Amino acid sequence: MALELLQNTTETVEITPALRCDSASVVLYSPAGSELAAVDAIADPLGAGAEVSAVGATPDLLTYDAVTDIAAGRDYWYASISGWGCKVRVSEVNTTTKVVTLETPPEGTPAVGDMLQGLVFTAEIPGSALATRDTKPHRLDWVMVVGTSTRAYRQAAYVVGMKFRALAEPDDVARVAYQNFPSWARTQKAATWARIADQATSRVRQALVALEDYPWLIGDHNAFRAAGEVAVRIELGRQGRVPPGNEAMPYLAQQETLLATSIREAVAGAWVDRDDNRAVGSREVTGLRTIRIERT
Repeated sequence: MALELLQNTTETVEITPALRCDSASVVLYSPAGSELAAVDAIADPLGAGAEVSAVGATPDLLTYDAVTDIAAGRDYWYASISGWGCKVRVSEVNTTTKVVTLETPPEGTPAVGDMLQGLVFTAEIPGSALATRDTKPHRLDWVMVVGTSTRAYRQAAYVVGMKFRALAEPDDVARVAYQNFPSWARTQKAATWARIADQATSRVRQALVALEDYPWLIGDHNAFRAAGEVAVRIELGRQGRVPPGNEAMPYLAQQETLLATSIREAVAGAWVDRDDNRAVGSREVTGLRTIRIERT
């Protein structure tokens, strides 16, 4: 999903590569293709990494020699002493016991001596490079160096006057899950709720962009809270959490239809600043029209 970068404001962008890289840099281009900024990226501050000192009762519970720079909700590279490595996401960090809970266990069998290393790169885009708002996306071209090889990635980014607020927070996801699937919900971790919340907001945001009702131009983001909850139910359903008495595919199709309706109803009557001049135009507030078609 494309990023939203606030106009005239220094913004931090980040990328999570598929493999741990040695270095990274990023170039920001305007919609017309002009270079606006070139920045060297910084890797997460784990240095050589944190070392596993004990493996818990389950492979997602690991004790490390230090957890100072490990953050919950962050992606890291898990480097095994057996030679394999994979991306993992940290769900919880106990700074007293130095126990780290992963969202899911590593791909292989964890062992004492394995390392948790930085994976994510961040870069600061200066506000001077974000001077012009546009409904056409800017692009961020990343170059990642891995040993003697180079990898290239691209992100899209809109320069906006305001950002679209999250429609679902982790606590919203947990509430829906506990109401409908309490036994399953009790087994989940904090990272699960955060991931589903992010996916639900992205689903609504992407639907609005597809309709060219750009979310950052809409005057009342709270109008989409109902759509956000429907999106949460869809994301839960995609993980097999379907209310009793429902079959998965018909249920998800029904929720997709409900989501589209909820989005249309939220846009109807709301101010959509289509020309992005921050003034309410006469044609920027429209209602919902229903056309009834009868077969004769």
